[in-house]
Amino acid sequence: MLPLRYPLVTIAALLAAGGCARGNETPVGVTRHDSAGIEIVQNLTPAWTEGDAWTLASSPRLVIGEEEGDPPYIFARIAGAVRLEDGRIVVGDGQSDEVRFFDPSGAYLFKVGREGEGPGEYTYLRHLDRCAGDSITAFDLNWPVKVYDQQGNLGRETSLFEPGTHRTPYQLGCSRTGKFLITGWGVDDLILGFYRTTAPVSLLDRDGTPIVSLGMFPSSERLGNEYGSSPHPFGKTTVLAAGAEELYVGTADEFEIRVFDLTGTPIRLIRGPPQDRRITDDCLNAYRDARLARADPNRRPAIEREIRDMPMPDEFPAYGTIRLDRQGFLWVQQWRRPGATDARWWVFDPTGRMLGTVMFPANLDITEIGGDYVLGVVRDDLGVERVRLYDLVKPR
Repeated sequence: MLPLRYPLVTIAALLAAGGCARGNETPVGVTRHDSAGIEIVQNLTPAWTEGDAWTLASSPRLVIGEEEGDPPYIFARIAGAVRLEDGRIVVGDGQSDEVRFFDPSGAYLFKVGREGEGPGEYTYLRHLDRCAGDSITAFDLNWPVKVYDQQGNLGRETSLFEPGTHRTPYQLGCSRTGKFLITGWGVDDLILGFYRTTAPVSLLDRDGTPIVSLGMFPSSERLGNEYGSSPHPFGKTTVLAAGAEELYVGTADEFEIRVFDLTGTPIRLIRGPPQDRRITDDCLNAYRDARLARADPNRRPAIEREIRDMPMPDEFPAYGTIRLDRQGFLWVQQWRRPGATDARWWVFDPTGRMLGTVMFPANLDITEIGGDYVLGVVRDDLGVERVRLYDLVKPR
């Protein structure tokens, strides 16, 4: 792991014996320490009991998308889906470069956007999110930003670049206040083999103007050859999330998330419990089988050689992506093992305390988590994409 801008300390795993926390006592399963003004939260066991745990409903409340039918209900390469406060669903369809609006029952209303290079047009609609209040924010190929109001009117357009360069972001997180947290690709030089360089993490305002740098962090673990590079299939990457008052950065080297305030000052380090991150033969076989099942038969020998000769990291990433829900809880996705039939997400409260885990279908790509719902995208075996809205059940 690369040096940080603030010190890390080794924490003894202390468990209080028996009983429930009262008053301001630290609850069993979490220890809190302070190091030079940085709160270190070491989570050992979840706070939820069996009756407290949040769960995802077994079946979706709403499904939008069809294999055949009216064009507005047929999706390809969905770039994102969000739910507005009045219950409407907005979906970015990457193939048509359209932003489509649906009512709370899933009925199509209207669309904005199209392929092109003019105002409100896209060359490659890559992402859709809510980055400023209840506005809808869409991103084009090189991260140009287009912001729509709830009626689909285009409000403004701007572009995002790494501060001091003309390079576009590699990873991006946005806040409800309209700010953007970005990190770059790392070095431009051609590197052969398995490598990981560094890149700055920066906070930008709504117009793309730099506000503050959080420092240098590792970029993605990549495989380089004479033609370029690609992410390693089992590689780590730095992931980002931006809240109204706090910024979250995770490198996936360890189960740690660094938390900064809006001035770039580190304020908290959140640590999760130990995991088994070994890359076993079963995992490699599941990865190979999945690749071969999708491949042209004539390409299978080459894929077999590629997998056999591929350099491997020492272990899986500590986690996949991270996400903030609409109430400020931090969700951390366990890195998806090949062949997994479900996906585990750890939930942390705004103080960094680990509440527990919520299980999702492995093929559900989450696009938004609300107070009582989860919105995501599912692709079936035929490649048909659908948006699903699930109830998030909270017993208390």
